[in-house]
Amino acid sequence: MKMTIWSGVLALAVGCTEQPKAIDGLEATFDNPPQSCGVSAWWHWLGANVSKAGITRDLESMQAAGLAGATIFNIQEMGWSLNESFQSTLEPTMSYKNDKWWEMLEFAVAEAKRLGLELGIHNSPGYSSSGGTWITPELAIKKLVWCKEGEEPEKVRGFYRDIARVPTTNGVYRFGYTCTGKVSHPVPPEMEETCLEADKLSAKAMKVHCDNLLAGLLEHVQPSNPGLCFLMEDSYEAGPASWTDDFAEEFKHRRGYDLIPYLPVLAGMSVKGGAFDDRVRHDYQRTRDELQTERHYRYFRERFNAAGFQYHLEPYSGPFDSFEATACPDVPMTEFWQGPVPWSNKVSEGGG
Repeated sequence: MKMTIWSGVLALAVGCTEQPKAIDGLEATFDNPPQSCGVSAWWHWLGANVSKAGITRDLESMQAAGLAGATIFNIQEMGWSLNESFQSTLEPTMSYKNDKWWEMLEFAVAEAKRLGLELGIHNSPGYSSSGGTWITPELAIKKLVWCKEGEEPEKVRGFYRDIARVPTTNGVYRFGYTCTGKVSHPVPPEMEETCLEADKLSAKAMKVHCDNLLAGLLEHVQPSNPGLCFLMEDSYEAGPASWTDDFAEEFKHRRGYDLIPYLPVLAGMSVKGGAFDDRVRHDYQRTRDELQTERHYRYFRERFNAAGFQYHLEPYSGPFDSFEATACPDVPMTEFWQGPVPWSNKVSEGGG
């Protein structure tokens, strides 16, 4: 299993993607593991501060140190203090997925092949979680909202859809949903306001995300090892999700009853009280967990594998069932933090 290990400012991943050897060679393989079972580095491309000379030096240094490879992350052009922006850039014309960026990625993959290293790339800009400029508010993470009849519901980025008006002991409430507005982070500056997180509960949103990710990649590089051999999803820091377009229909199909009359339970009100309200909350969470497992994690593996890539995932700690999520990737991963680290006062949001 791959483990993400933070120590100071260096992130390392340890793992083995080779098939197990025959039992009679296990001891020898353990004593002298192949390079593919070695340590891999988190390789942060900081904004446009990337050059071909730097790519070659980095990869040659990794090989010389005995590393198995690296995972590319496209993140903000900041120093480790998270508020110290670079004063200049190495490639001013480069931005995520433009011609210069693809040129750099193709070069990095070619160098990795030359040096016998395996590369991976995060599935979206930033290190959390799965989104992009191709995600509109209609496809973004959604939340359930409500207000009393006659009041205006919350709308984020101009997006809102009605679900139903439900009578309660305190009057009629209008239930609907909007997007959370959560963006992927930490992304290059030109994407900070437009890189919305995709709706992890939506089959449509996940398809749009994978289509945009894979179409570009497969036009420029082919999966290979050594070379670019896996796509990765780092720790979940995209915030809660509480609804999606077909949630009510999926709830009824999976749980056997209509959720709509009991929406007030999710707003903190009681409908029938006691055990029944508890059941509604449990069934709601179970439906939410199943949708994220099936439509996000399981779907990612299917799409990535079909394209020739492995799927690596940190499936812990989020608004989903971590045990179910762990069964989905080819390589499940986790993190261990060792401090003090420069951003330790900001660790509450996680950190890839």
